[in-house]
Amino acid sequence: MGIEFCKLTEHDPALSEELGVMRAAFVGMQGRIDPPSSLGDLTVERLSQTASEAEVWVATTKAQTTEFGLIVGTVILTRKDKVLGVGKLAVRERRTGLGSALMALAEERAQAQGGGGLNCKAGWSWLRSMPCSRRLVLSR
Repeated sequence: MGIEFCKLTEHDPALSEELGVMRAAFVGMQGRIDPPSSLGDLTVERLSQTASEAEVWVATTKAQTTEFGLIVGTVILTRKDKVLGVGKLAVRERRTGLGSALMALAEERAQAQGGGGLNCKAGWSWLRSMPCSRRLVLSR
C-alpha cells in the first residue's frame, strides 16, 4: 500500500475527517483504560488549535478509500524542549504497518528538528489492552 503523509494546518477541512479516524480507532478502548482517553473531549475546534501549536499529520493512500475518505492514520507531534512528543497515534485498520510508518515519520521529524528524541506516553492499562501497541512502543 502506498502511503503518503500530509501535515494538516489549523484551517484544514480534513481535520474533521482526521477526528473521525481517531474516534473509530479508539472506540474499542472505552471502558478498558483508566483514566479514560482524552479523545472524548476532543472537538474539531480543539484539533484546529492543536494544529496551530503542534504538528498534526495524517497518512493517506490513493489505493484505498475508507468511510473516512483517504485518511487511514494520524499522529500528533508536539515539541517540548528538544524532545518530540508522540500523541493520538491512530490507524483505521490494525496490523497493516501504518502505526510503524507513523512512528517512523515521528522519528524522521525528530531528526529533522535536531534529533532530541521522542517521548511516547501510554498508561499501563492502555498498554495491557493493546498488545500490538505494547510491542511497538516497548521495542523502540
